[in-house]
Amino acid sequence: MLRSLLFAVCCSAALANFSTNLDQHWELWKKTHSKFFSSKNEELGRRELWERNLEFITIHNLEASMGLHSYDLSMNHMGDMTVEEILQSLSTTRVPPGFQRQTAEFVGLSGAPVPDSLDWREKGYVTSVKNQGACGSCWAFSAVGALEGQLMKTTGKLVELSPQNLVDCSSKYGNKGCNGGWMTDAFQYVIDNGGIDSESSYPYKGVQGQCRYDPSQHAANCTKYYYVREGDEEALKQAVANIGPISVAIDATRPQFVFYRSGVYNDPSCTKKINHGVLVVGYGAIAGQDFWLVKNSWGSTFGDGGYIRMARNQDNMCGIALYPCYPVIRPEVLLKESAQTMVLWSLLFAVCCSTALAHFNTNLDQHWELWKKTHSKFYSEKDEELGRRELWEKNLELVTIHNLEASMGLHSYVLSMNHMGDMTTEEILQSLATTRVPLGFKRQTAEFVGSTGTAVPDSLDWRDKGYVTSVKNQGACGACWAFTAVGSLEGQLMKTTGKLVDLSAQNLVDCSSSYGNKGCNGGWITNAFQYVIDNGIDSESYYPYKAVQGQCKYDPSQSVANCTKYYYVSQGDEEALKEAVANIGPISVAIDATRPKFVFYHSGVYNDPSCTKKINHGVLVVGYGAMAGQDFWLVKNSWGTRFGDGGYIRMARNQNNMCGIASYACYPVM
Repeated sequence: MLRSLLFAVCCSAALANFSTNLDQHWELWKKTHSKFFSSKNEELGRRELWERNLEFITIHNLEASMGLHSYDLSMNHMGDMTVEEILQSLSTTRVPPGFQRQTAEFVGLSGAPVPDSLDWREKGYVTSVKNQGACGSCWAFSAVGALEGQLMKTTGKLVELSPQNLVDCSSKYGNKGCNGGWMTDAFQYVIDNGGIDSESSYPYKGVQGQCRYDPSQHAANCTKYYYVREGDEEALKQAVANIGPISVAIDATRPQFVFYRSGVYNDPSCTKKINHGVLVVGYGAIAGQDFWLVKNSWGSTFGDGGYIRMARNQDNMCGIALYPCYPVIRPEVLLKESAQTMVLWSLLFAVCCSTALAHFNTNLDQHWELWKKTHSKFYSEKDEELGRRELWEKNLELVTIHNLEASMGLHSYVLSMNHMGDMTTEEILQSLATTRVPLGFKRQTAEFVGSTGTAVPDSLDWRDKGYVTSVKNQGACGACWAFTAVGSLEGQLMKTTGKLVDLSAQNLVDCSSSYGNKGCNGGWITNAFQYVIDNGIDSESYYPYKAVQGQCKYDPSQSVANCTKYYYVSQGDEEALKEAVANIGPISVAIDATRPKFVFYHSGVYNDPSCTKKINHGVLVVGYGAMAGQDFWLVKNSWGTRFGDGGYIRMARNQNNMCGIASYACYPVM
């Protein structure tokens, strides 16, 4: 895109103009964002763009430090792109030719009180941030975001819906797949089509393909849609407060928008010529500046974890209030769910439910309701909720007492309530921690034992080098063994090919039973490696995670990785494990994860003397280091980003093999 003119002009002289001090950072940036160039000339041109953008960011932030701007910028994955490329591939929302706003619209409720600030993420109405890639499908992501919010509002269930369904299937409504579209044209498709599939049944590919909508898998519908009164920011505020997340169109071509990091984006150069579809999920004020909280579809490395705060009540900044719209979902829409059996109900609730209500702290009623909304908790009957509430209060007390002790120096880590706050240790062990040493297990002879005297860095984080994919959530399926296996495979694939690819844990769950694994009921990491040695493994995008064991659908023609063998690290040897992490990459390990303080870990270095060496959970060591004089392992879990520190935990290192972390360390060889 636009390369010939750009590179013909600048590449011949680019090398001489480069700052050699940035060579290492350029290489690191390329690895971090998986950047690969087809020729040296292309890389030279991209490097020059990257340095210019870095200079632009530096100057802006210097000005911001002197109070000239209300927001900061930061380099991200778009650092080597031109504005024209971004406009062509990422900002492709267009007002349809002959567009006429429908008569029926939301105009706001004059004088109706609404909160001063609101964030629908806190109420569980917003799914995770997505990345549209090089496909101009922002309009589809904005549309499904509004549909997801209304589905949650109507049914109490937050389900990720399929933008790919809209990209592939709504062309006759005026949309053009990866070349642009319009949100209400997407809503009209859903209305006429009788529904839209879920993301899990119709995953995003980032290219337009043949329509594969399956009515039997549809997860949502809508009956009509409304616009909010044109250009009226007060009406938009009332719509967000009363309706939920709202689809909007904005101008997203300003460089300051592209590299936004934090603060309130207020850019007088931003026009009202809209070109990008996003989702308003809330509003508020920072340091006296009103803002809209906006979810983008450029991945979590954009902005503040994928979000941007855009100036509110600043003359309709970037045209944000010109075309707000939202769908209406009929209340009788029901979600297609797989039935899940609840564990240990009868004993738990028979004992506690009859007296639970009397023991509740009524001051926590509002927080209990907010916690349920935040984590999408729904109970089938009152007795079940009573039992869960009592568990939640006990766990909250544990967290509170621990953190009080930590404030007095008695612990090296703090805890926080998370989505597991209403679960027992037994439930966690049964559904989340199911890695088991196989019966008759014998450690293979060949193993990594470390190299005596070999120098390795004092600290290391493979995330910084682009070897680690995003944190996943295994759900109520005991597939931790599969997630740690694919994590170490992903690291070795990156090391071998320079490509970071999400591999399919579901492939292992469905297909490796003959190797001794039991799908959602547990497994062993090297059994997974042996399956891959014999078969290969598909990508996550081709074989997406379902959190239930199903029929094997492995397709050898779609295999993206293989391995030839695997090694164990010398048993119980933390120094050997450190050398393996430093020299090999992310390493699969098994630990004891049943301690309540592990479950509610938030930050710091987890050092728990009650943690045993009876392993039951598979995780991934992606680095190591020290914090306040305490050595730690940096560990990636598979319990979602609401666990720990964004899905990670720092576990004590050189503390007598804490939690058995060095007992069964292993990795594949590609």
